[in-house]
Amino acid sequence: NSFKKALESLQQDHKSKVIALCGMGGVGKTTMMEQLKKTAEDKIMFDYVVKVVIGQQINMFSIQQTVAEYMGQSLTETSQTARADRLRITFGNLPEGKRKVLVIFDDVWETIELKDIGLSPLPNGFKLLLTSRNENICKQIAVEANSDSTLVRVDVMEELEAHNFFWQITGVSKQHDMELNQIGSEIVRRCGFLPLAIKLIAKT
Repeated sequence: NSFKKALESLQQDHKSKVIALCGMGGVGKTTMMEQLKKTAEDKIMFDYVVKVVIGQQINMFSIQQTVAEYMGQSLTETSQTARADRLRITFGNLPEGKRKVLVIFDDVWETIELKDIGLSPLPNGFKLLLTSRNENICKQIAVEANSDSTLVRVDVMEELEAHNFFWQITGVSKQHDMELNQIGSEIVRRCGFLPLAIKLIAKT
């Protein structure tokens, strides 16, 4: 499945350095990313895990600041280029045995200039995990990272899976009430089998 594929790509010996979770809004890309992050942390797959929520408006200054904080640095430089250089040097000077870094960019809408974060090309031992609605953006970022990439498509749920998800949250079983079951099936269908929409309505 897609989670397994993404997790395999996060392994250090996998040739892909860029892993992109792509799919329409509300399909569960961020949820999957959080699960991958937790698994990577639990298994101590990386020395550092850096997570930045990007959003529709890229604020490079803020991205640089967040990345630096995760690396235990504080950027005093005020120019974007100087800050990029500082980050590149920081990444280049990581001590032996502390060079495995996972960088996560959540909710990417346009190409990010990796050189502005000191990550172009992506150093050895680094992995970049992206979530985006746009596959082409992810491919462009992989090119800038000078790396092979794994594209993982996160799709809407299968019908049965969606129904079970809905019933699990509402706590109503099929045997329990046939009429409610009919209503539930209709709700799930109208949600277009989108996990986020199902979860929202089921909780309500």
